[in-house]
Amino acid sequence: MKNLYLLLLLMILFVSCNKDDLKPTTVIDKTIVELKYDGQHQFIITQGSESIDASSLIWTSSDETVGTVSSLGLFVANRIGTTTIKAKGTGINVTSEIFITPYNTIYKEPVLDFGETLAYIKSKESRTLNNEASDGLLYSGENSKVRNVMYLFEGSLLKSSIVLLANTDAVSTESVSFLMERYTYLDESDGIYIFTNNKVAAGLSYNDNLGLNIIYIKNTSTFTSIVALKKAFRNQISGVKMKQIRLN
Repeated sequence: MKNLYLLLLLMILFVSCNKDDLKPTTVIDKTIVELKYDGQHQFIITQGSESIDASSLIWTSSDETVGTVSSLGLFVANRIGTTTIKAKGTGINVTSEIFITPYNTIYKEPVLDFGETLAYIKSKESRTLNNEASDGLLYSGENSKVRNVMYLFEGSLLKSSIVLLANTDAVSTESVSFLMERYTYLDESDGIYIFTNNKVAAGLSYNDNLGLNIIYIKNTSTFTSIVALKKAFRNQISGVKMKQIRLN
């Protein structure tokens, strides 16, 4: 009798295991997606040969500055970077890695670790150093589209990073595309085109002294309006003019 009981128990376990093995696998159509900043992808979840209603799942993006995903599984890219998309539901938990890659690589962005020391910036910058002062660094551009890269310091700490570009319409157009891929465009004010993310504000402008330039500053809670950002960039432009003369 005891042997019969063990035999029945083994048979039940065997049948249960087989049922689990026969359960269709839930998969997402792509576990890796590569897009440009203006691209999108509609995710499809299937269980065996059956499609799962996307609206029945909870969709999340680990970095919504890179891109967002709707309740229907539509991912919309926003800027260069990586994010992980997750879809969760009853018995369902699938993910996909999203890589947003650039169209435009006109230059390597300068070091943007504001508040760091001059020595630290020199250790991170790979371009050729042209000149150095206690409150500024001047580097050669890495290609014909970049004249110079500058760093300005205040109280021995990095205040702003500046890219001086070639003064051509083509480079101007490229630089707008470059910034659009990496930042959120805010507005144009008095000839300064302002772009931001949660850490950095970048101002693209042209003037007779500096030519075509992009100034990067730390994006802080004090910049509560376009007016405040414009004033900050105007102040930096004045500082760049004076220090450029000394460094050249």
